[in-house]
Amino acid sequence: AADQLATEEQQKESLPKRTDKAESKTENGSLMVVQKNTSILVGANGRRLGYGSWEEVTLLAAGGDQESGLMLSFRDAVKNEHQVDPNTAARFLRARKGHLEKTLKMFRAERAWRAAESVDEALTEPPPAVDDALRAGFNPILLNEKDKLGRPIVFASVGDLDVGALTKQGVTTQMLMRRTVRESERMRLAVEASAAPLAGHLLIQDIRHCTVGKFLRSTKFFSGQAKVSQDYYPELLGQLLCLRGPPAAAWAVSQAKRFLDKETGAKIRLEVGDPRAPLLELVDADVAEKII
Repeated sequence: AADQLATEEQQKESLPKRTDKAESKTENGSLMVVQKNTSILVGANGRRLGYGSWEEVTLLAAGGDQESGLMLSFRDAVKNEHQVDPNTAARFLRARKGHLEKTLKMFRAERAWRAAESVDEALTEPPPAVDDALRAGFNPILLNEKDKLGRPIVFASVGDLDVGALTKQGVTTQMLMRRTVRESERMRLAVEASAAPLAGHLLIQDIRHCTVGKFLRSTKFFSGQAKVSQDYYPELLGQLLCLRGPPAAAWAVSQAKRFLDKETGAKIRLEVGDPRAPLLELVDADVAEKII
């Protein structure tokens, strides 16, 4: 009994110490903080931005942490189907507001989708014959740089995307969706390898040249994109910054939000005019110039 009590006391001592005070990890301190006396990154809303191991999760659960306890239950429920890592478990649980049964349903649907769509082959399969036209019309790029919060950055110029025009060049919606899946896989791997894997990534979209006609011709693709992102890559979007918005941009963004859940829609920020100021809030000057 004495040994057991000693072990329990050691476990309590090894748990991260909570404090009301925190040190900023950003210049303005508004988005990411680190708990004092710990190495745990937390967001401004108090959510952890990453778990190092299942051992850490187990200790947190023993200390009464609710999310950690749910993560262990989720892991045990799928252990005969898939060896899930802690951050993936946290992402899916957060996407379903901690409801275990809904989380399991979502995760199993994602596993079935990956198998049906051969997602594991997306990064190694040969490009389509019309790849030049596809790249010219839709070519998201994962940058080597990170934003000021250490998040991976994906840049895409979507203002020139015109599904109707691409169709005439032999580019199908299926090809566009496959390119979306390929780049989503690149993004997922980059986020998982980052210092704060639950902070997601920064998606920057240049929407200049976007027109109502182009948007309407691309609606089917945009809705398909939104479904893939929400259902199969949950909680990987940290923020979406839309730059150089034309006059119709506010309407287009409001329409795009119809395909998204409320929380994802709240992550969208629309900017018009010179993109430098909004970019410099999120990335270093050299990265901003590269994007521009």
